[in-house]
Amino acid sequence: MKRFWCLSLLFFFATVPFVQADKLYNAKKFTLKNGLTVYLIENHRTPVVSHMVVYRVGSADDPRYKSGLAHFLEHMMFKGPKGSDPERLMGDAQKIGGQVNASTNFDVTSYYEIIPNEHLPYFMKLEASRMRTLPVRLEDVTPEIKVVLEEENMRMGNNPFMQFYAAVRAAYFRHHPYGTMPIGYRDEIKSY
Repeated sequence: MKRFWCLSLLFFFATVPFVQADKLYNAKKFTLKNGLTVYLIENHRTPVVSHMVVYRVGSADDPRYKSGLAHFLEHMMFKGPKGSDPERLMGDAQKIGGQVNASTNFDVTSYYEIIPNEHLPYFMKLEASRMRTLPVRLEDVTPEIKVVLEEENMRMGNNPFMQFYAAVRAAYFRHHPYGTMPIGYRDEIKSY
């Protein structure tokens, strides 16, 4: 019973800020014809824009024995043939002093750009392109597996706190996907 109340309180305090974000930030929400939900939060103090695309799929959706697959696909979203929209995204942002990154959590995978606002239409086009048709080359898979394995080593393998945290999650969520860290298990990452 204690476990239930702890989880309930944790869920309540974790979700309150998101539920009230519309009011707090005066967010405008609308849905496009294709079903994409858009949140617009305006703040004109600086001439930059933070553009984020969030997919409602994360590591909890990974197939059995393919842990970390959502995270690996997050990496692959930056790949593509030379000169393709996905391949250009990071380099083009850096040329104008912008930032690009992504993250995978248990329930969502998100991509963002922080760029000068006059470049927003261009970067929205690049995001739409990789969302619509991601041209992934097989020769990119093996090198990217090595990158993900190094990231796993850096974040988990060489970090005693994260190893402890992962063990606690695995024990607590024994029969649930939340028991596996989003980065996945090394032996399963190698099998992609």
